[in-house]
Amino acid sequence: MADSPSPFPFSVPIQIASPPKRYPPVGRCIYCGTYSNKLQLEHIIPFGIAGNSLLLPKASCKTCAHVTSQIEQACLRHLWWPLRARMGAPTGQPKERPETFKLRRLAKVDSDIRVIDESDIRTSEYPLNYVALLLQPPGILAGRESTKTLEGQLWARYSVDEMRKFINDDEGMLMAKITPQHIRAYAC
Repeated sequence: MADSPSPFPFSVPIQIASPPKRYPPVGRCIYCGTYSNKLQLEHIIPFGIAGNSLLLPKASCKTCAHVTSQIEQACLRHLWWPLRARMGAPTGQPKERPETFKLRRLAKVDSDIRVIDESDIRTSEYPLNYVALLLQPPGILAGRESTKTLEGQLWARYSVDEMRKFINDDEGMLMAKITPQHIRAYAC
């Protein structure tokens, strides 16, 4: 069987090619609309993905910055951590980047989906995979009113060839534990 093309159009480690861009200060929270003298810098693309590539000064109140930080950490340090480590994505704590990740194989056992095996896989060999929610941009940036409705789509990419090295066709892989609170926080 011929290797299928990689679904990831990047080389490892990833190189951020565009120079950093700093936009003019917003002056109010892009999430809730609050005006404050204590607005924080917002990374348009999280630092853990693209470093300081796109910056929006004075754009997030402390409350909304806390909420978005929780969501980013759930994704960056759990769901995407193996991919980010393999890519060499930016991190504020490079010494914390693991050399191995636990791969947990899932299969249907009786009527439940269960972990059937766990093994440590070197970061350089961990199967490339990416799952994300594609969410609407903040209302203030898109010219819409703020809303408490969370709208988006689930999106996934993975390397079939790399997955097959570790997982059979009738199995799955536990990516990370993400609680409903992580997602619900975005809508508040």
